[in-house]
Amino acid sequence: MTAVDEAVAGVQRWWRTTRAMPGLQLGLRGLLAVLGVAGFVILDQPWASLSGVLTVVGLLALIGTLLLPDSSAPAVVLGVMVAEWLIAYGLRGSPPVGRTIALAADLYLVHTVAALCGALPPTAKLEGQLLVRWSGHVALSAVASAVLIGIGYAVGQLPGSLTLELIGLVGAVVVVSVPVWLAYGRR
Repeated sequence: MTAVDEAVAGVQRWWRTTRAMPGLQLGLRGLLAVLGVAGFVILDQPWASLSGVLTVVGLLALIGTLLLPDSSAPAVVLGVMVAEWLIAYGLRGSPPVGRTIALAADLYLVHTVAALCGALPPTAKLEGQLLVRWSGHVALSAVASAVLIGIGYAVGQLPGSLTLELIGLVGAVVVVSVPVWLAYGRR
């Protein structure tokens, strides 16, 4: 069998699997596509630069993520977004807070949706209880993140040293993490 025959057979297998996917599975893949594209829109980097090349690589990896969410493609998508962010803002200056928060939320959601898609067989029917539980985990993480962001802003407004600010933020992470660890321990 030649490489072309193998590629054609792989596309045919993928097409059969896609046609057999339940609607919720296709919806999750669609959500993953929207979230991935949204991350690159949030970054809004010029196409005629290294960031533009990385965006093309990231979008190709996003297609790979949609086809094979249990592969390393989601890690490439996330890595490209982080690399673009570092290229755009690096360690100099302060990046826009709104975009930083939006990109962090997008990275988290891309990661969790890709993990959910990768953990389930593509043709499995999704039960409502699974989606409710998954949504609960996402909501818990979002609330904990919002609390940390609020604490970070409050600590940043107080006069003090960088060491005290870092200690305060680490303490806030520990305080917010304890209920999460306890919630996981009960299950």
